[in-house]
Amino acid sequence: MHHKHRICLALALAAALHAAAFDFAATTPSGHTLYFVRQGGAARVVPPSTTATPTQRWSGYTKPTGSLVIPATIASGTDTLAVEAIAPFAFANCTGLVEVATEEGLRAVGDDAFFGCTSLQSLALPSTADSLGFALLSGCTALQRLTLLRPTPPVAYRNPLSGASLSAATLVVPCGSEAAYREAEHWASFGTIVTTPCSYRLTLLSNHSARGTATGSGTYAPEATATLVATPAPGHFFACWSDGDTTSPRLLTLSADLTLTAHFFAFRHDTLRLADTSCLGAHLAVVSASPEWGLAIGTTDAPRGTLIEIAALPLEGYAFAGWSDGSTLNPRQVVVGGATDLYIARFAPAPLSATAATAAAWTLHAEGLRLTVGAPEGELIRIVDAQGRLVASQPAASASTTIGLPQPGLYAVSLGSGPARKIIVGR
Repeated sequence: MHHKHRICLALALAAALHAAAFDFAATTPSGHTLYFVRQGGAARVVPPSTTATPTQRWSGYTKPTGSLVIPATIASGTDTLAVEAIAPFAFANCTGLVEVATEEGLRAVGDDAFFGCTSLQSLALPSTADSLGFALLSGCTALQRLTLLRPTPPVAYRNPLSGASLSAATLVVPCGSEAAYREAEHWASFGTIVTTPCSYRLTLLSNHSARGTATGSGTYAPEATATLVATPAPGHFFACWSDGDTTSPRLLTLSADLTLTAHFFAFRHDTLRLADTSCLGAHLAVVSASPEWGLAIGTTDAPRGTLIEIAALPLEGYAFAGWSDGSTLNPRQVVVGGATDLYIARFAPAPLSATAATAAAWTLHAEGLRLTVGAPEGELIRIVDAQGRLVASQPAASASTTIGLPQPGLYAVSLGSGPARKIIVGR
């Protein structure tokens, strides 16, 4: 009876020694499962068990490996708790850890927190970390970099670097803090102490200088706020910055040198913006297989997903025969950045009777830079320049419609779905 009692007591003691040491588990932004104890409205990172041997407190649990991010806050049920501390031996013998980064709000790191993390190369602690425990990096033989963002050295009543391998390690401290760390107890043991950048360079570019400009480039102090402004040229619109942000003016706090490009595009009367449009552009080429027989319009740079109207304009004596993808719709709408980025318009000679009938239906006259089209009211007038760019597209307002052109040159004018005529304007 006594023997059974002793066995039960031993089993109960063993269970107690391996009992869970945490209130809840949660997944971090880096995808690791960590364990926490509540402390009022805050949380402390703890090892998952209370085994008597501190270095075995991850026994039976999946140890974090690779790059770990300990967040500023963690969810527990319906509560969001600030992560303020890392407990003693929290990551002891987590030999697969390579990098550990912590976010602002962490205040304390306990004794031996990273004991025996033999693969740990980098540990970064925020400016809020003001209390460091004894030998927190003991046995970290691969350590290359310790980053402390607190401007004044954290409080350390006993040597936090005891047992750490510092022969090849660099201490990174805030700009202007190097002297304070060199003079403080413990930290001078680092052979190399460097500072974070005292300023960051912001470079702003335009995807096309004729379409718009971007201002705000310059050198900024850490945590300073830069104002980015994208200003489109007349006839153009700002789509986005190269990182996908669509705000202008835009406020940005720099944490590193940064280059951004503002993307601008031309307004087109036939452009429809789709809900899933990407702000970054793509090139769409619309060309004629036989420029002496007809023209093709629609070549553009536009945001991906934009719906664009393209059209084939046969010249008098010729007819549209179809597009390179087999479609015979004219005009038609296509998506920029879709299945193809090249559409070729094909033409063929038209019957003489059709050409004569079309020629009699409307008239064309140029005086200076003004073009007068005699056509039935409501018929669509299209004007294309010598480069195939659509200059005007509007319905005839009356029997005689006058349209101003931007500059002298050769133009092609079409009415409805009929063939186009060439005319020289501004001679």
